Amino acid sequence: MRLHEKHRPGDIKELVGDQKTRTWLREFAENPHARCIAFVGDTGTGKTTAAYAVAKAAGVYEDPMLGLFGPVLVEGPELTVERARELFDQHKSELRWPRKGFHVVIIEELESLHPKAIQYLKGALERAVRDWQVIVIVTSNDFSKLETAFQHRFKPRFHFSGDDNFAFAAQVRLRKIWREEMT
Repeated sequence: MRLHEKHRPGDIKELVGDQKTRTWLREFAENPHARCIAFVGDTGTGKTTAAYAVAKAAGVYEDPMLGLFGPVLVEGPELTVERARELFDQHKSELRWPRKGFHVVIIEELESLHPKAIQYLKGALERAVRDWQVIVIVTSNDFSKLETAFQHRFKPRFHFSGDDNFAFAAQVRLRKIWREEMT
């Protein structure tokens, strides 16, 4: 197993970065509800890792009979209208009434979506939050590239930064990993 996989934060307590963001995510995970959330920031600042930690903490619904094995990760360039329909329309009854937990969809690089996929998602995201047990988490390196009407689907939005605070926290975590690996 690669080091970055072995030591990727598995829960919200292990995330580094902005304290306000970490506090909100921890509180949300303790009392999850359907919504669309955006993680915005530079590459390598922990957006996808945070999305997985939130999914785990919120109690991801899994049903092997339906082919649901934890959070669904989709890269933005790969999200066609057909794939979006499959994610949000194919299992409507299961999305409405999960036996436990939430369905979590993570869409990476939201700004790279095809315009037709964005158009479809405008309505699908509203339905998902209103009618289903779905948490949609998107990541974006540049949220400003998206039209305002689409941006408004994602509240709250969290900025992930590679600032000095992040760098210091990451350095502390790396020291801990180093000690674990050396023993």
